[in-house]
Amino acid sequence: MNRRKTSPAGGRPDTGSSRSRIRLLGLPVIESLDDLAHQSRLSKGIIYQFSKRSRHYYHVYDLPKRSGGSRRIAQPSRDLKAMQAWILHRILRPLSPTAASTAFQPGQCVIDNALPHLGSRVLLSLDLEDFFPSVPAGWIYSIFQSLGYSKWICTVLTNICTLDGGLPQGSPSSPKLANLACIRLDRRLLGYVGQRGIAYTRYADDLTFSSISEAAIRNSTRFIRIIIEDEGFRINENKTRFAGPSRCHRVTGLVVTEETVGIGRQKLRELRARINDLRTIPTKAGADVEVEHLRGWFAHLKSVDPDRKKILRRYAKRLAAKSPGTAVAEVARFL
Repeated sequence: MNRRKTSPAGGRPDTGSSRSRIRLLGLPVIESLDDLAHQSRLSKGIIYQFSKRSRHYYHVYDLPKRSGGSRRIAQPSRDLKAMQAWILHRILRPLSPTAASTAFQPGQCVIDNALPHLGSRVLLSLDLEDFFPSVPAGWIYSIFQSLGYSKWICTVLTNICTLDGGLPQGSPSSPKLANLACIRLDRRLLGYVGQRGIAYTRYADDLTFSSISEAAIRNSTRFIRIIIEDEGFRINENKTRFAGPSRCHRVTGLVVTEETVGIGRQKLRELRARINDLRTIPTKAGADVEVEHLRGWFAHLKSVDPDRKKILRRYAKRLAAKSPGTAVAEVARFL
């Protein structure tokens, strides 16, 4: 697999202007380990240990996927997580990925990833395999270097934010760093498909392309793959989906039609059935898990499909009026 060497966030800054660039971006000026310790309010010794022996500060385990297989989670220790969170908030937060990137951004959710594909007739979905670990430490170093930090500080920050040569899934700084590392990927894809009437968005490792022209998508797929692989990523072929005009268009779990974006009729029917099932369960008879699950769904609907939330709210309240003292009445109370 080709691994590019250049910075995903821009070229190497001029040494003489590094400090001015850091100040201009509103980032903390860090020129030594003492500066980093003072800014982060952690001891110099623990920061040095995070940099030199970061592997010892993770709990690594495999989490089963619903689609099969497993996902490796690397959970940092409390202090290392605090350090990574400080880097996220003080150094990375002001930096912006491309307009195509819709995940892990304040104020954005999955509906922002689906809206650009409204009215499309054809949709192509691609998934990047092992997304976080596939972002190498060298790219992370280049991001910090592009901000103007010295080689020594870039090395320390990179070591703190990476594990085994890549981004750990479980670190608070990994999502933002992954988005920044994909800037060149996004720009290349936007530049290529934009000239062909194709919309492109990326929600973390989910890439979506849509168009009113089936020929445009089919003729572009090969070169889209070339760009992705040239940028050092692998496509998960098991999750590649092509949906023509007659098939349901799903973008990060949402159904996209000619005019609307939402959960779709099938999911609506499923949620109605689950609410109905609660009519037969007394309030304190072990339905807590299901009630909490539905609570999470309704919170999700508030941002992605408020119209269907209203439908389910009315339905739950009608059932609650007929079945007081059951779990469905509890659901109706928090709607």
